Amino acid sequence: MNDSIAAPKEQFDTSLHFVRVTGRRDDGFVEFDFSVGQPEVALEMVLRQHDFEQFCVEQNAILLEQDNQGCDDEEKRAFNWSLHDATHHFRGE
Repeated sequence: MNDSIAAPKEQFDTSLHFVRVTGRRDDGFVEFDFSVGQPEVALEMVLRQHDFEQFCVEQNAILLEQDNQGCDDEEKRAFNWSLHDATHHFRGE
């Protein structure tokens, strides 16, 4: 056993589910990030508004505020992007 590897200070709690809305489209779809256990690691998803609401209820999701990208650290900002950000950037939105 390697003693140099530290155990995490907090246990990963799979009962916690998080949702962060990243966009609402004109065609009725909601773009959002979904994460389990910790909000920093997320899956990007798209559902119709009604399905999104049902998904949030079924997952007992904690709604997080939109990330305002207000990071002062340029190096951290360089790695703080999503597929949503990239596609909207290249479309000029």
